[in-house]
Amino acid sequence: MFGRFFSEKPVKMKKAGIFIIFCLPLAVDRIAKFYMQNHPNFYLGDFAELKLFRNTEFYFFSFGSYTNLVISLISGAVLIIFIFLFFKYLKVKNVLLLSGFLLVISGGVSNLFDRLYYGYVIDFIKIFILPISIFNLADILVISGTALIILSLFGVAGGRFSGIMKTAQRFFVNFC
Repeated sequence: MFGRFFSEKPVKMKKAGIFIIFCLPLAVDRIAKFYMQNHPNFYLGDFAELKLFRNTEFYFFSFGSYTNLVISLISGAVLIIFIFLFFKYLKVKNVLLLSGFLLVISGGVSNLFDRLYYGYVIDFIKIFILPISIFNLADILVISGTALIILSLFGVAGGRFSGIMKTAQRFFVNFC
């Protein structure tokens, strides 16, 4: 189903590209979280602030004293599914799809590490125009990766985003 992606020949993702797409965002997120633990407040003008927030909840749900255990189990299970899907579609050679999986896995690993090591997720980005928004770089990785997965599937199935997808494909092929 995903074998051909806007070209006659499928493009294989290089091992260095896999390493970079997984490790670089993960490292940046871990460094940012470490920095925020030592510098808990930093204002970015009237637009946003970087403020340390220890997130012990799961969206808007609480499971009492078992919240951390339940969230860790759910997160770990979802992460295992995404790792399985990455390796399943590795042979497909769809660079955008695989990049999306790698970004989701990278963000998921970082947040799961926080949850298991600290007992909470370190969130620190607060945008003032979004009243309930406080998140971290790993959350951005998960959302960006999910968007890449969805766009790659729509691009293959219907061709609706073909101009955007061809540009993104060229970028990722050259990068990876």
